[in-house]
Amino acid sequence: MSLVLLVEDNIMVAMMMQLDLEQAGHQVLGPFARNAEALEAAHAAVDLALVDIDLAGGDRGTDLARMLRETHGICCLFVTGQAAEAENHHAYAIGVLTKPFASDRFVSVVNAALAKSKGVEHDPLPKVEAVSWF
Repeated sequence: MSLVLLVEDNIMVAMMMQLDLEQAGHQVLGPFARNAEALEAAHAAVDLALVDIDLAGGDRGTDLARMLRETHGICCLFVTGQAAEAENHHAYAIGVLTKPFASDRFVSVVNAALAKSKGVEHDPLPKVEAVSWF
């Protein structure tokens, strides 16, 4: 079981992601809609952060990913409709899952991202049209 930090301001999307992760046996911290609350909740035991780019109150997930990486050493997977912006900030994440995405592929992408964040070879990484690995 892995601990996943979920940062998504669309409550319907966040609930779907949380349900899928929990059904797959992962523990979910969140969902959070703002950078400050996600940073406050983040701790060393977090295995992966799933981070949207456009967040509530004008917060930017790219800023959060940088802070999580630099402050806590937490790897991020961007989950966003802003793929170009995510790729521009690839130094702070291991990849991007572009919205909208198929729910049935979501958990396999998260599992691959968890393995990649731990330096474990996950062969092959899922070849899903909505995923770009950095």
